[in-house]
Amino acid sequence: MKIGILGAGNVGVALGEALSKAGHAVRYGMRTPSKRPDDGLSFAQAVAFAETVVVSLPYSAMEEVLTPLPLKGRLLIDTTNPMGWEDGSPVHTPPEAGSSGEQVAALTGARVVKGFNTFGAEHCAGAPIEERPIDVMLASDDGEALTVVSSLCDDLGLRPINVGPLHQARATEQLAVLWVQLAIVGGLGRNIAFSLVRGG
Repeated sequence: MKIGILGAGNVGVALGEALSKAGHAVRYGMRTPSKRPDDGLSFAQAVAFAETVVVSLPYSAMEEVLTPLPLKGRLLIDTTNPMGWEDGSPVHTPPEAGSSGEQVAALTGARVVKGFNTFGAEHCAGAPIEERPIDVMLASDDGEALTVVSSLCDDLGLRPINVGPLHQARATEQLAVLWVQLAIVGGLGRNIAFSLVRGG
């Protein structure tokens, strides 16, 4: 699959490298494509290249970058988390739409799947922790898009978990806040991730 990743920060690059190793064609959309001379494109070129678009931008830049792009009807994965800090702890700072995922859908008209936002960049490659798979919480109103993104998770060795319609992106963004609290503020370190366990 051809995948265009908008943004070349830690998460975007880690996810792109993992997808590339899994056999997908990956290019990055950037303000300055020359910073990645082999695979860097402009944002518009990356969208034109892609069958699936991944938004991995700083949340503060999202509206400016996405608004002019032709994304209506496109399959789009939103990995961003609107987050701030209060008294030394991270807090969810959702937009009026309720979540970044819902905001992206409203801005673009794309078929949005929220995902890859509840763990650190180093876990995009899917290596299990203590022999347990890392879960990717996926929220979407589009069943076909959800199936495609679930398949990408499988390719990476991650376990896709359907958490429901796109408004549940709010819950996954809160989970991302909890991850930051535990990993960074709480001192557990970045080598933690969420993995559901089903009892007998």
